[in-house]
Amino acid sequence: MRVRISRIIHPWKNARSWTLLSGVLGLWLAARILIPTAGGAILPGGWLPSCPLRTLTGIPCPLCGITAGCAWLAHGHLMKAWHSNILSPLLMFTSLGLGIYVIAIRMAAGRVLDLDPGARARKTFWLLAGSAVAASWIFNLCR
Repeated sequence: MRVRISRIIHPWKNARSWTLLSGVLGLWLAARILIPTAGGAILPGGWLPSCPLRTLTGIPCPLCGITAGCAWLAHGHLMKAWHSNILSPLLMFTSLGLGIYVIAIRMAAGRVLDLDPGARARKTFWLLAGSAVAASWIFNLCR
């Protein structure tokens, strides 16, 4: 795996940095503000669509519960997020790490990390990602 560090000429004016930061902040704000909660519980309905697979067959998909899990984590409830979907803490902590990277490395330091993982590392990543989705589905089916 090759890592190359490049310089950003105007780090606070870099459109890609602001796009990444907006996406991270949008995810956290949506999970924190837009998902309806009351009395420590995630409310069903609202503007959130239901899972089509679960609606048609009654079987939860591998991603069922991610929205509620992200909302739980944005409200500070790690175990409730874990029990909603095991991928939701991974998603939220990855977005938090991306936000820290954008602010600390891209914008403050004016550097960008160019990663070239190579074919073997990409294949390993996709194998791990597929295993995480399979584990999530097994977890959803067993609860």
